[in-house]
Amino acid sequence: MTKGMSHQFDKSKRLHDLLSAIYRLESDTIINFLDLGKLWNEIIEGKLWKNGGSEANTFEEFCEKECNRDRTTVYKWVQLYQIWGNYADILRGVSVDYKRLLACAKLVNDAESARHWLHVAVSNSQSDFKDTLKEHMGKPLTCECSHDFSENWGRCPKCGKWKKEEK
Repeated sequence: MTKGMSHQFDKSKRLHDLLSAIYRLESDTIINFLDLGKLWNEIIEGKLWKNGGSEANTFEEFCEKECNRDRTTVYKWVQLYQIWGNYADILRGVSVDYKRLLACAKLVNDAESARHWLHVAVSNSQSDFKDTLKEHMGKPLTCECSHDFSENWGRCPKCGKWKKEEK
């Protein structure tokens, strides 16, 4: 083996090792998200957030002021737990984006459908995954839609916010 080939092999092996570590951490992350969702779910359902001496008037205020958490993130963790918590065993060791699990959560109602949608989430590209969801819900696929509408959007040069332009 030449020196150049050896160097390329070393880089290829390093890439493989790094990706393996990433996938392992991602699979652990999904289980951690389920655990987080379970804990937050108990806080929400038991209204425990009201009993901590906080001055927060709402759960949203409690999340943001007392826990430094965005309520949207907390609710996503809870939704992951409520839907996927019963199927944690099939998620162990699987590297999957939690957003995909949330996207197909409404379609999971038993172990068989959980296995099916997990397979769809793991084995498809992002665009194919979205099209599979659309197809299942009876919506036209992105590649089949004629996009008959047109809207103009503009971005504020000062703050960067997007706004629909009036005709």
